[in-house]
This record gives sequence, structure tokens and C-alpha cells, in this order.
Amino acid sequence: MIGSIFFSHFSPKKKIYKIPFEMARTRNLIVIYAAIFLLCATNSVQAIPYGFIEKYICPDSPDIGFCLEAFGKDPKVLEADSLLLTEVRALEIGIDKILDTLSYIYLIRGDIADGIGQGRINACTENYKTAEKQYRTAVEQAKQEKLNEMLNSVQEAKNSMFECENIYKSNPIKPSPIEDYTEKALTMTEIVSIIYKIIMDG
Repeated sequence: MIGSIFFSHFSPKKKIYKIPFEMARTRNLIVIYAAIFLLCATNSVQAIPYGFIEKYICPDSPDIGFCLEAFGKDPKVLEADSLLLTEVRALEIGIDKILDTLSYIYLIRGDIADGIGQGRINACTENYKTAEKQYRTAVEQAKQEKLNEMLNSVQEAKNSMFECENIYKSNPIKPSPIEDYTEKALTMTEIVSIIYKIIMDG
């Protein structure tokens, strides 16, 4: 008798403590599912749809063929699942083009005999070293989603490359020996700017 009274007296308390636990568990599950839903929704908004680069990025670049070949077919660009990752990869390709230019400068500068030519190519070497540093800063800024700062760094890199080109436009005027390389590097700065605008326009 005492045992049954004891049980009946305390069994409601077990239910009282059990109900809040179930409610808390259910509430936690709802929060988790909501977070997953929001994450998926965010990723779907930023995901790169098939043909996006061909339709919305490369047509606005200065060299469509180069954009489609060097950028549009890049494996990491094709694997990117967000515009931000696409932007980061565009910056990395930009660094590659700057390094290609520096490699070519090192290759030809020993063949430049006149003093003016040597002075110009040496100045271009420094311009492109500066551009490389500015691009590497831009990569880190993009990874931190500091996109305005990133664009400023890319603009500074672009200005450094233009300084090299402008040297050959002063007297005595001569064609730049690295013009083809410069065009590719500058095209990447434009591609970066195009992606930036798409991201900011949302």
C-alpha cells in the first residue's frame, strides 16, 4: 500500500520533468533544420549555374577568347560553387599571368643592349613585382570577403602594370617587348572587376 502510494505520488513528477526535455529536444531539432535550410538556401543563391561564365563574365571582358580559354576552362573555376570562390580563382590566375610576364622579362632582358632599353625593362621588372604583391594582398582580402579592399588592391596592381606600358610611350617611343603578356595580365584585372560587380549587384 505504501509502495503504491509512494509510486502514485511521485510518478507525475517524472512526467513533469520529461515533458520539458522532449520540448527542448524538439526545439533544438527545429533550430538545426532551420540552420541547414538557410545554409542550403545561401549556397543555392551563390552557386554558379552552368554557362554562367560564358554568358555573363567573358562577354564583358576585353578579350573574350582569352577569357573563355584561360579562365572559363580552368578546372578550379569549373569546380567553384560560389561567386566568391570564382573571384579568388580569378585573382590566382591573375598572379599566374603576372609571373608569366616576369619570367619573360628575365628571359629577354639580357638581350637588350642599349641603356634606355635596360632602364625601361628594369623599371618594368619592379612594376610587375609590385603588381604581384598587390595581387597576393587582394587574394587574402577576397578570402576574408573584404571585396572593396580587394578591388582597390587590384586597381593598384593594374596601375603598376600601366606604369610599365607608359614607359614605352615616352620619347623615344618604342613598342613594349612584353605587350602580349601585359594584355593577358590586364584582362585578368577586368575579369576580377566584372565578377566583383556581379557579386555586389547581388
